[in-house]
Amino acid sequence: DFVGWNRPLHRAQGGSSVSSPRGALLAMASEPDLHIRQDVPYREAATGALSSRFCFVPRGKSAWSSRFFRVLFSGCIPVLLNDFYEPPFGEVFDASGFVVRWPMQRVGQQLLDVLRSVPMDGLRKMLQRAEKFRCWYVWTPAVMDIDHIDVMKGKLDKVCPNWRGQNAFIAVMRLLRRRRRASHMPGLGKAFLVPGGAGE
Repeated sequence: DFVGWNRPLHRAQGGSSVSSPRGALLAMASEPDLHIRQDVPYREAATGALSSRFCFVPRGKSAWSSRFFRVLFSGCIPVLLNDFYEPPFGEVFDASGFVVRWPMQRVGQQLLDVLRSVPMDGLRKMLQRAEKFRCWYVWTPAVMDIDHIDVMKGKLDKVCPNWRGQNAFIAVMRLLRRRRRASHMPGLGKAFLVPGGAGE
C-alpha cells in the first residue's frame, strides 16, 4: 500500500536530481496486487492500509514520516524506503523483527518479488512482533487534555493493553536516564564547574 504524492528527495539526498522512491512506487501502480494511489479520500487510503500486508514508507522532503506509525496500527508491515531513517527507540527494543528496510534507490520489481515471497507464517510472526512493540510509539494525552478522559475510560486498552508502562513517554524517559548516567558531569549537588579565565 502507498497513497501519496511524488515528492523530490530532500536536498541533502540529491533533491530532484535523484530519482525519488515515491516516483518509483507510483510507476508501479498498475501492478494488480498493489494499492498505490496518488490522491484519494482518507477513507480509501485507510482501507488500503488495513487490507494490505506491506505498506511502503518512502523518503520524501522531510527526514521522518508519520506514515510509519500509522501503518503499524493498520496491521501492515512497514517497508522503509529511506536509507537515513531509523525507527525510534532502537535502544529500548529491536524493530528489525517487524520492519522491512530496502534501499530507496532500488525500488522496483526485485522489491516486489522479495515481498511476495514472504510466507504467510513469516508475515504472521512479523505482525505479532509489530503488535507487541507498536504501543511504544503512542503518546498518551496530557491530564489536562480532553482526550485523557477517553484514555482513562479504557478506550486505548484494547489496542494497547500495557500502555501505562509501554508508551513513548516511558521510552523517552529510559533514553534520557541512560544519557544522564553516561554524562561526564558530576552528579547534581556534588560539584560545581566554573571555567577558568582562559575559558577552560
